[in-house]
Amino acid sequence: MRIIKKEFSHIILEGNSYEVGRQQAELIKNNPAWIRFIKTVKAKFSDKEFEQVEIFFEKVCPGLNDELKGMADYFHIPIKNMSFYYHSYLRPHCSTFCVLPQKSADGHVYVCRNYDFNYKVEDYRLCTTKISGKFSHTGFSTMLFGRNDGLNDQGLCVTMSSTGMGVGATKWLRSPALCGSQFWLILRGILENCRDVTEAIAYTRNIDIAYNIHLLMTDKKGNACLVETFDTEGHRKARP
Repeated sequence: MRIIKKEFSHIILEGNSYEVGRQQAELIKNNPAWIRFIKTVKAKFSDKEFEQVEIFFEKVCPGLNDELKGMADYFHIPIKNMSFYYHSYLRPHCSTFCVLPQKSADGHVYVCRNYDFNYKVEDYRLCTTKISGKFSHTGFSTMLFGRNDGLNDQGLCVTMSSTGMGVGATKWLRSPALCGSQFWLILRGILENCRDVTEAIAYTRNIDIAYNIHLLMTDKKGNACLVETFDTEGHRKARP
């Protein structure tokens, strides 16, 4: 049995919200780690976005904005740079959607995607890949060999976003619940081996996927499908 000994503090916070915020600042003023944590490198919200965040905070916990303002003023930092806002007001990031021919003005398929994984681990490469015996495709790479998304020469397009917290082998990602494919592997497999949505659905049903993923797949015929996985094969769904 491992025994860990830690020292706890009993903190008494009294006064109005702003005063309590300054009291909190006094308590951590000599702790560099806490001071680094409360400050973001730069504001994570625009001024307009932050107005909505403050309104939301006031609805959920009235007065907390004033407490945060008290600490921000103590350390002479803009209130919207307080990291508590960024970590407490959660927004979706990666997203993807498509517009099918019957809805687009010119009768074409359109796929749109934004990607907010982690700029520090991006390849920053758009690859056109032509391998003998495989469908050629163009898409952004991950770890050189994997693909984040892509369009192949058969008109099949695949994009992805995470189903909740990302899954992976690194300590800052959720541990996988089964042995199987990471998203960048399955995306490349689809792009190189499937000519349309029907084949892509069949392909995913024969592959163990460990990553929790939304796969949006469209083809030149105007077909679209969303494949969702979460933790186990039993939770996999494919929706046309």
